[in-house]
Amino acid sequence: MKIDYTLREDDYLKYQLYNVAHSKQVRKRRQRSQILLPVAYLLMGASFLLLDNQIAAAIFGVVAVIWFFLIPIYIRKRYVKIYKKFNAENYAENFNQPLSIETKSDKLHLTSPKAESEIKYNAISEIIDLGTHYLIKFTMGSVSILPVNREVSKSVCDDLIGDIAAKSGKSVYDKTDWEWK
Repeated sequence: MKIDYTLREDDYLKYQLYNVAHSKQVRKRRQRSQILLPVAYLLMGASFLLLDNQIAAAIFGVVAVIWFFLIPIYIRKRYVKIYKKFNAENYAENFNQPLSIETKSDKLHLTSPKAESEIKYNAISEIIDLGTHYLIKFTMGSVSILPVNREVSKSVCDDLIGDIAAKSGKSVYDKTDWEWK
C-alpha cells in the first residue's frame, strides 16, 4: 500500500510540541519555573510580614499567585513561537514537498525529493495516533509524520498504519486526546 502526501509547517510543529511535552527534562524545567519563583516571592512576602510591612508582603503574595497561574500560559506560547521560528529556519525547504510512504513485504519505503529510504519493520520503535497525525518513530531517532484527512482519508491512513503495525509487531498508541498544554 502506498500513500502520497505533503507536510506543512503545522505538521512539524505538532510533532515537536508532542515530543517536547513528553520530555522528562522539559517537564521538570516547566514545573520548576512554575513553582520556584512563586515560592521565592512567598518567602520574601513572609519576610516583609515579619518586618511588619503588610503592603509589601501582600504585593509579593499577589505576584506569587499571579506568576503561578500565568507562567504556564506564557511558557506554552513561548514554545510555540520558538518551534515556529525553528521550523522556518531549518525545515522551510521541506514544506509542501511531495512525500510517499509505502509498505512492502519486509520493509517500509519512504520517498522525498531529496532521498529515498527503506527501513526494516523491526527498526520501528513506536507508532502514535494523535488523531490528526500518525507518528512513526524509528530506533535510529528519526520519525515519519503522516497527516490524516488532508490528501488522504482517515480510513486509508488507518489501513496503512494497521499494515505497518502488523508487520512491525508494534501497537498503535492512542494519543488522540493529547493537546499542547
